[in-house]
Amino acid sequence: MRIEKEVDGNKVRYYYDGSLLLAEKDGNGNILKIYINDGEGIVGMVRYIYKNTGEFSHYQRLYYLYDSLGSVSVVTGENGLPLQNYNYSPYGSTMNVEYDTVNNLRFVGRYGGYKDDDTGLTYFWHRWYDEGDGRWVSRDMIGVCGGINIYKYANNTPNVIIDYVGLIGTYGNWCGGGWSGGTIYGEPDWNVPAIDDLDACCKQHDNDWYNCDKKEEKKNCQNKPTTPNGETLEQCKNKANKKFCNCLNILPFTSNLYKDFYIIGAQIIFCLGK
Repeated sequence: MRIEKEVDGNKVRYYYDGSLLLAEKDGNGNILKIYINDGEGIVGMVRYIYKNTGEFSHYQRLYYLYDSLGSVSVVTGENGLPLQNYNYSPYGSTMNVEYDTVNNLRFVGRYGGYKDDDTGLTYFWHRWYDEGDGRWVSRDMIGVCGGINIYKYANNTPNVIIDYVGLIGTYGNWCGGGWSGGTIYGEPDWNVPAIDDLDACCKQHDNDWYNCDKKEEKKNCQNKPTTPNGETLEQCKNKANKKFCNCLNILPFTSNLYKDFYIIGAQIIFCLGK
């Protein structure tokens, strides 16, 4: 997590509620902004305003309106009237605002996407995103696994998929390419626990695919065209994929965002809404 920034001797310190931005303070400990969230993402901000002498003057309440991705489309005041609006290119560049001294939450801002106008990059928890190039500026920590492009953002479909944590292709202990809960190469460690229901779906899927591969190995050793139940390897894994989709679709709404990014990252299948 980024905890501090300094530009020309001016410091800003960042505080978090889990992975969501909670507040900003200056180098003297004065509160600059407090962010309000509803448990899923940020919905508003209280901005503290100081006199030239450094004495607190008053605060301003701001509220965010979002598009379908969670990017900030309008910032309103307490009376609901718009103070600022944003228009985006497909990969998230603001087309009508270059530098905003008040608000840094823009592209996927509801979930913490923080535009740093001094660098021109957007901070997404684990990595920085370059909207101009439509790619991350550093490698995905999962590495090259399953054909994943480690710099590509949201499988090059940023109009329908988001990745607000900077880790497309992996989540928890089991959602990712390879056997991410144990080893990417070699035998998975099934003793590694799932961190939540979403991760449990991924663990079950990994286990099902593993069993399909083992059946295929046994079939090859015995030189038989199909497994004992008549399934080919492709049919076995397709059945596992459908089971995986069914597992996803009974998860609560709070998991929907994860459904978007890790299904693509793990190169399984699109099964949203099915």
